[in-house]
Amino acid sequence: MPIKASNHKKLLKIPKLILQVSKFITFISPKLATLFSAKLFSTPIKHKIPKRELEMDSKSIQNRFKIRAINNKV
Repeated sequence: MPIKASNHKKLLKIPKLILQVSKFITFISPKLATLFSAKLFSTPIKHKIPKRELEMDSKSIQNRFKIRAINNKV
């Protein structure tokens, strides 16, 4: 009878600071903890530009346009 290999999945390691802050916020107010967790899940993780793309990024033409409808530069 063959032995099945176990499927190990890589899990994201949550920083201890985030865990401690979330536990503290949950202790104070569960509603605030819900808002905090929603903010964590809705905002993307910021990554550095890879080295292979730095040259392409520096040589590209980059302009900022002002959009009057929202009164902001993009």
